[in-house]
Formats: sequence, structure tokens, C-alpha cells
Amino acid sequence: MWEGRWSPTQASAGGFSPGTPVSSCSLDPLTPTSEPTDMEKHLALAAIILLQSIGLLHSQGNTETRFATNALASVFKQLEDFGEREVAEIKRTNDKFKQFIAFTVLAENEIKQRTAINDNRMHTVKNEKSSGVSNQCDGISCKTQHGEIQAIYKNLFDLEKDKLDKGKGMPYIVLFSHYIPCYGTREVRYSCAEELSNYVYAGSRTFKMIVVFRERYIGTDSEMSIRYMSAERISVYEKVETLKYVDVSARFPSEAILRGNAIFQKTYFDCIKDPDKAYKCHQRCIGDEKHVDMFVAQYVNFATFECTRGKRVSARLSDLTKKSLFECIANYIEENTGSGCRSCTRHTINFKYYLKVCAAFAKEYSTYIGYNKEPTNTYSQTWAVRPMFWKDAYRHDFHELPKGQRAIYCALRSFDVKSLCTKIRRDEHPEKLKLQVRDLNTELKRQLKEKARLLQQK
Repeated sequence: MWEGRWSPTQASAGGFSPGTPVSSCSLDPLTPTSEPTDMEKHLALAAIILLQSIGLLHSQGNTETRFATNALASVFKQLEDFGEREVAEIKRTNDKFKQFIAFTVLAENEIKQRTAINDNRMHTVKNEKSSGVSNQCDGISCKTQHGEIQAIYKNLFDLEKDKLDKGKGMPYIVLFSHYIPCYGTREVRYSCAEELSNYVYAGSRTFKMIVVFRERYIGTDSEMSIRYMSAERISVYEKVETLKYVDVSARFPSEAILRGNAIFQKTYFDCIKDPDKAYKCHQRCIGDEKHVDMFVAQYVNFATFECTRGKRVSARLSDLTKKSLFECIANYIEENTGSGCRSCTRHTINFKYYLKVCAAFAKEYSTYIGYNKEPTNTYSQTWAVRPMFWKDAYRHDFHELPKGQRAIYCALRSFDVKSLCTKIRRDEHPEKLKLQVRDLNTELKRQLKEKARLLQQK
């Protein structure tokens, strides 16, 4: 509990940077005059847990703002009662029904003043099972989603935050859940705890979150759930009895989860640039070898821009968002890559397949969508990690070439640079293309004859 903190920002830079030693669970931060011994650390931890267990110490934990115990208890109770009223009808017909979430967005001052919450400021979300794919979620497919996922990707949190008077102080999303947010649950291939953590990360400290639950689901790794949320300073409370809550996140300082900092665009770019025989063939379609990097970077930027624009999805990737990103990139490849370039007859590998393999590799090993550091350069190969949503990755509309940027062309100018020179531009006339192919073949034959002549001279 006395160790220096490793902030998520420092983690994204790829290194440990201990901060000032503090006790993250004390009523006031204290800086010890000397490094505490192991015995002192254990005693401090035991004292904190004991005080919390008897209800005497309730810090706001990792959000670094402390609220009076009865102020938080008042908010938690109002959310729980509201949620129970909302699902009462379901419970009458289904005695096995338990899980729901209820949330509100309050200003810091409203919590401190124990403001009574109007029903129209509280919302309940139940786990949803729909047939087929729903388009209600932003950036992900919605087949079967827990309430936390719906609240994030249907923008329910954001809609409620936008209504809050910004003059009242820092917004707090307060979320009540019957079960602890899931982690490692076999029934789903995502983690609600991780998604909540990523959502707060993307918000870049513009709001804070408090989570309270009343039961631990047997299929969830509760400790990892709390760790993931605590990593982004989400305070997590467990209801132990009526109007009594324990800050279980206080046991976990704000230590970042080890994730790596691999950027999707960079990983995808490097894979496509790998000296594979099939790719070398397509370099001939591109033409000038000096511009190969520019073509590939532009292709990667075009594809990523198409799949991220306008979406409020965290730049930090999770299993859920990786799946959605790959599906979108695969669709982009299918629609924007052709087989028009036939410069290599010996290698029949499908170039679309090659690009999809690279996209799958990038999906598997990347942890972030990168921010384009040169926003007006479509050929940019410099991407960086920062807290943001997908929609913030590119500030320029890549459908138009930025003013002043030099255009590059495929060896056959009728081919589209957005397709890595594998597909004819829609505005090109077939007869014009035939002439370009004839001229290119003539030029290739001339180059081959010249090489043969030089070899004979040697």
C-alpha cells in the first residue's frame, strides 16, 4: 500500500515510474519520512481493512476525492431502490431474475450535499439477448450484451453526462449492479470490468466513476474485476448489509494492468511491409519502390479511418472491440482490394487473404488504436498512444487529399491508390486502361531486354 504509483499514462509509455510514496487509503495523503518496513506495510494494510470492515473508514479510494460515508450510502440506496422498482414486474414472473444495473450521473457537490435524485435522472439496464445483430451499439455488434456494455456502447452514460450542468463540478457516474462487473466469465467473451476501465481511460479524466455491487457471481474472477476497475481509479464498493458498504478497491492502488503498448496501425503496416513473395509482386503494381512505404501507410490509414470515424469506443483495445475492429477491416479489404494487378503469374496467393492475415495478426497483438501525429498527412507512419476514443484517432477526413499534399500514383494510373493498386478506379474507362496495360507491358519488356544486354556484356 505504500509503494509508488504507476499511472496508466506512464504505463502506455512503456515503463515504470514510481511516484511519491503515499497511503492510497488514508483519510489524508501522508508522505513518510523514510521507507516503511514490510511489517509496517502489513500493519497499515490490516488497519485499513479492519476500519473499513467496521464501517469507520470510507475513502473515495482511487478517485482521490473523499465523500462522507452516509452521502455515498444515500446515493447507493436510491439507485438500488429505483432499480428494484423498475425490474419488479420481471421478478414477479421470473423468480431466477437477479441481474440489472442502475446508474445516474451526479456532480461532485450533489454527492457531498446528499441531493435527492429525481427518477428521471436514474436509469436501469438489463442484460439483453436479441436475435441477430443489432445496430444500436456504437462500434460493436450487439447480440448478447450485459447492461454495462449497453450503457457504454449505446452512449447511455454520455447522454446523461451531457445533461449535467458543468458548473456544478466534476461529473461522477455512479453505477449500482446486483452482480460485480464480470471478468473471465465463460458465458461471454468480454469483460465488463475491463470495458468500464477502458471507457474511463478514454474519457481522459473528464469524469469519474463509482461502482457498487451487492453479490459476487460465482463465474467471475472478482479480484481481477476489482483490479481492472481500480487501475483507472474507479472506486468499487461492496454492499455488506443494509446501508453499509466497503470500499474493496482500496486494497488495490492505482497500478496499471500490464498490457503492452503495441499500436494497431503500426503492427498492420509492418506486417504488410514484410518481404513476402506475394507482396513483392504487388510492389510492381505500385511502381516506384521509393514510394512503397507511402502507399502502404496510406492504405492502413484509409482502412483504420473508415473503421474508427465517429465511434465513441476506447482507443485501448479489448477482446470485444478487437473483434469488431477486425470485422470492419476485413470488410474494407473485401470492398477495396481487387485482383486487377497480375504482374506475378507464378504466385497465385490471394492478396486479399494476405491483407486479412496481417489484419488478424495486428488485431491479436495490438493493444491500442494509435493517434495520427500528422493529422493532415495521409501517408503518415507516425502513430502514438494517448487516452481517446476511436473518433479522435484522425482529425482529417481522409476521403480528400489535404491541400498541398503531393499525390502519388500507381504504375497503372487507372488503379486506385486506396486499393494498394489492386483495383481499377470507378471513374476509369476500360479502353483507357487497355492502353495503359499495353504501355506498361512494353516498358517491362524493354527493361528486361536491357537487363539481358547488360548481363551479356559482363
